[in-house]
Amino acid sequence: MKYYKKIVGERMYLSPVSADDADIYIKWMNETVAQNFGQYPLVVSSKNDLKWLYEPPSDMQCYAIVLFDGDVMIGSISIHNIDHLNRNAFIGIFIGEEELRNKGYGAEAIQLILAYGFKTLNLHNVMLSVHEDNVEGIEQ
Repeated sequence: MKYYKKIVGERMYLSPVSADDADIYIKWMNETVAQNFGQYPLVVSSKNDLKWLYEPPSDMQCYAIVLFDGDVMIGSISIHNIDHLNRNAFIGIFIGEEELRNKGYGAEAIQLILAYGFKTLNLHNVMLSVHEDNVEGIEQ
């Protein structure tokens, strides 16, 4: 099995990211994901550009968003800048394939990571920031 069911939801599960998926992350980051992060000129082409995948910082946990239907990875979610002393963190998320957006997958993944952050990591505050031109992110 390529993915491990770390955090389980109704239609999906979150699995620790795998460096074996670097090619798909590079594809997604170069298509539309970089636009939603406000990094239009960013070109992702190598392991050095995906340091978070190969060597995540100690205050970050990254997960692949994987659908139960076919065990297909559709995106990524992370909880990062984890501050155990002040009990807060940030999350970041993207759904890589454009045709899979606006189907509630992002909302479900956020619910899963929030439950994990509050119940397992014992956080009190988890934040998400959205760029003003990320209409999909704001409307969800």
